[in-house]
Amino acid sequence: MDKEVKKFWDNEFGDSEVGHDFTGKEVRKSSYGDEKSKFGWNIDHILPISKGGTDHYYNLQITHITTNNERGNRPVFWLDGTLYQIKRNSKICNEDVIADYDFDGKKYCITILQTDMVEQYVYDPWYDDDLY
Repeated sequence: MDKEVKKFWDNEFGDSEVGHDFTGKEVRKSSYGDEKSKFGWNIDHILPISKGGTDHYYNLQITHITTNNERGNRPVFWLDGTLYQIKRNSKICNEDVIADYDFDGKKYCITILQTDMVEQYVYDPWYDDDLY
């Protein structure tokens, strides 16, 4: 593992040898780039380059290799029965904790829109029961 990758891990997870990506999948420091490991991980763009993202720290996160491959470059995506969406980081991102992944200091975050069991309420100003 090169120095920049190690530094990125340390910024995200500190001295821990084990971490979890935003879906809760376990990753291990020693499994960087290892597609054969069940704990393999890489550095992922939160907002994909093809959608206007950059290579800056605030747009990068650690993800399990299968998470990254399944997600692709979509800003809204289903993974393991959960619908996720990329949002600009704000107070909403800090309230919508996902698998304890810390998006603090990031320009973007990933939030859960819906799961198989729970659908989050999305405010629609054109349809508001309180207006009737």
